[in-house]
Order: sequence, then C-alpha cells, then structure tokens
Amino acid sequence: MRVQGHFNCWPDIQRMAWEKLGAEPRLYRFPLEPAAIDRMHETMRWVQWLEEEQRHLIWMWAKRYEWQKIAKRFGCCTRTAPRRWQRALLDVADHFNQG
Repeated sequence: MRVQGHFNCWPDIQRMAWEKLGAEPRLYRFPLEPAAIDRMHETMRWVQWLEEEQRHLIWMWAKRYEWQKIAKRFGCCTRTAPRRWQRALLDVADHFNQG
C-alpha cells in the first residue's frame, strides 16, 4: 500500500503588474559555452593532482563554507585551514612549474 501524495486543485494566481513590483526578478540561465566547459575540464584535471583531503578543502572553500566550518571538518585550527588551502594551491602551481 502506497501513501497518497499531496496535490493542489487551486488554479495559478495571475498577479497584476503592481503586485509584481516587490517580487524578486526571475533569473535567466543561459547554456554554457563550449570554451567554458573546456576550461572546467582542464581545472578538474588540475584537481586530480591533489590529495583527496586537499580536494575536499578546495571544494568546500569554493562552495563558500566558512573557515570555521572547514577547520572543524578537518580537525584543525581556524587559522590552519586557510594555510592548508594555500598549500594545496601551491602544490598545483608547483606541478605546473615542474612540467
């Protein structure tokens, strides 16, 4: 026996122009350009040069986590987390300088 889902029988509300003035603007997302996808693939290749912990650190900072939450995740001081992030970026730069 399955639980019945919820649904709404009411029609969509048609708003007047003056009612829409305070509403947030609609975001239009355009398809990515092939060059942008190529740059993303290249960046993903760079990330493979890092250790798994460094990858997680880089992505957490890219997702805009606070340093305090990142430090808690890695079990280090709040001031140590940015240093480890910088070290991961330096590892990528070193890989470029070697090759």
